[in-house]
Amino acid sequence: GTVYGKDIAFTTKATKPEVSTIYANYITSSSAYIYGSVKSTGGANITEAGFIYIAEGDYYEKEIKTQISNGSFSVQLTDLEPNTRYYFQAYATNSYGTGVGEILDFTTDSGSAKVSTKSSSNIGPISATVTGEIISDGGFTITECGFCYSSTNKEPTIADNFVRNIEDFVKV
Repeated sequence: GTVYGKDIAFTTKATKPEVSTIYANYITSSSAYIYGSVKSTGGANITEAGFIYIAEGDYYEKEIKTQISNGSFSVQLTDLEPNTRYYFQAYATNSYGTGVGEILDFTTDSGSAKVSTKSSSNIGPISATVTGEIISDGGFTITECGFCYSSTNKEPTIADNFVRNIEDFVKV
């Protein structure tokens, strides 16, 4: 037959949380959203979660706390510098310690506006009507826009002729 020994009770020990740093998206010249998740609470309640981040070349990292929803969490970083590489890492804390995710990075946009020349019409011997479109303001206020033109240069710049006219631009 089967013989059983004496029952012994034991309690498993909780550990620090297991965390993943997921990704960054919606990156502009001055902001980005970053995401993380708690893979395991470690057997204890999470008391704090957030991210540590730092700009490349900086000496001091910054911390931003957030709330967890269904094991995931995210924040929007703001006031970032254009054309700068940022490193970030998710973390979560319980009563047994702090678990951290992988270190990931993203680079903010340059902050340059993006425009498109749309059409020309009413072309006459000494005039024409042209329109353009502001595709992105690069995260900054557009202070001037217009059209460059030349009768000799296939790729005119403001060193050639130009006309300032913000009314002819349509913002998308």
